[in-house]
Amino acid sequence: EPYRAPQGWFRHRVEQTWDFPGYPNGTASTGLWSQLQQRGTRVVINGEGGDECLAGTRTYYAEALLDRDWQSFAQSFSADRAAFGSGQAVYWVARHGLFRSLPLGLQDAIRSFSTAELRHPLRNPQWLSDRLRKILAQRRRDRPRIAMATSRPGQKGLLVGLQNAFSDHMMEDTDRLTARVGIEARSPMLSKRFLQFAVLLPERMRLSGNTDKYLHIMALSHVLPDSVAKRRTKANFISTFRSQLHDNASVIAIIDELSSANWLSRR
Repeated sequence: EPYRAPQGWFRHRVEQTWDFPGYPNGTASTGLWSQLQQRGTRVVINGEGGDECLAGTRTYYAEALLDRDWQSFAQSFSADRAAFGSGQAVYWVARHGLFRSLPLGLQDAIRSFSTAELRHPLRNPQWLSDRLRKILAQRRRDRPRIAMATSRPGQKGLLVGLQNAFSDHMMEDTDRLTARVGIEARSPMLSKRFLQFAVLLPERMRLSGNTDKYLHIMALSHVLPDSVAKRRTKANFISTFRSQLHDNASVIAIIDELSSANWLSRR
């Protein structure tokens, strides 16, 4: 049974740390950590970094084109066509292969004409207040591009994931929560050796057809039962959100509070 922290718990954390307190699903393991500590456990091993290092993108098409590795290209296309159909596979070749092989300046110019880009809630966050939108736009202008001293397009995606501010915050928050109950959290997938290994992986070994974290699953295929190894879904944490936002009044109260703080737009 996941730990369901009351709303006051999140408010108390904000008052203590002056930081984002995390989402309800992020606290689900707090009760388990407390039980482990009471049984004498001092260290827990977690999978932090697994998504960043082992989850893949379809830039394996761009990698195959740049390397002129036609065998890998054909294998990836065959896997995608079998899982999603020929039309979807051809679209991904165009988007993640041909497009990603273009110079960065040309990619940006093409994106500027994309209506999908303009409608994207993160790239054009109309839900933020005018003040925060201006701050975000300035930070995006000031942020330097990730250095392109990489040999493959997939490596850039890995670097972007590892430098993601939200992921960093969640990892720090895990350290805080485990430390509060007297346990040390260790993340082998964020070790230097594992990161070096991940950087050298070609993208086709991270994602194949509809199998994400492909190398990870193949490595454990002799250990995991088929019901786990072939599963394509993840646990649904919606119940932890429902326990917090149990009625419309709770949602409205939170939105009003954020709007009053000049964080959200009332439009």
